Amino acid sequence: CVGLRLLCCAAATPAARRPPASARLLSTGTAQPPRLLVVGGGGYIGSHVCAAAVREGVEVVSLSRSGKTLSKDAWVSRVTWQQGDALGMSPADWQRVCTPTPSAVVLCVGAFGTHAAMVRACGDTNARAAEACHDLGVLRCVFVSAHMYSSVLAQAALRGYFEGKRRAEEEVFRLYDDNAVVLRPTFVHGTRHVSEGRAIDLGLVGRPLERIMRTRAAASLCAALRHLPLAGGVAELALVPPVSAQAVAHVALLAALDPSLSGVLTVHDIHRLKDEPVVVPPLS
Repeated sequence: CVGLRLLCCAAATPAARRPPASARLLSTGTAQPPRLLVVGGGGYIGSHVCAAAVREGVEVVSLSRSGKTLSKDAWVSRVTWQQGDALGMSPADWQRVCTPTPSAVVLCVGAFGTHAAMVRACGDTNARAAEACHDLGVLRCVFVSAHMYSSVLAQAALRGYFEGKRRAEEEVFRLYDDNAVVLRPTFVHGTRHVSEGRAIDLGLVGRPLERIMRTRAAASLCAALRHLPLAGGVAELALVPPVSAQAVAHVALLAALDPSLSGVLTVHDIHRLKDEPVVVPPLS
């Protein structure tokens, strides 16, 4: 069942047994570079995925309700920006967005708000996008989900957020099976554009926290407390390390282009893979 698959995948380290780069290129079968669709590409995580893909020479199409990102960086002009609500788009709209057919899709939609709004954005929208892309022949799907905290406090405070993410994970695995990769980052820090010409650097908090929480002492303390009902949940909230938006974007791109990766990538997997080079398939 899907629930058992998620539990098994969460404990796996799929990148540990990857074949050599020459054996794991996602070929496009044409003389064109890989084409990546980023759903939610105008948002916080999605814009970092778009930027990472452009830097690697990948053709990028972004679909989001906001349309174009608020960033003014040079890479923005090299992305095809499409505006639309992934949940409400018609089959004809999806056909237009997915022509030519992308090599892979990365799902980055997420939002905070009421319970219903979070379930809709984090769950229903990503699930519908995965279904539409699957029906149009997109071969791989990467979903940027979230770390599933065991703490009752974390789950209760953002119940709709985690419920939506879990729902989308199930649908992505149901549709794509071994061609699905789910990333589960914790707090993601980096530059977040909040309005025209205005950005917040979440790294001012995230970078020092990441350095502290990735120490051996922090990991040992978290492991020692994790089985205690209350202390374990508090330790998880306080000691599971944050991760940079650049690292999440890099690993999402890596997963989109590398068919040997599948299953769940935890925040620890993301940290482990963030410096691994992206191998873009050569033109045929």
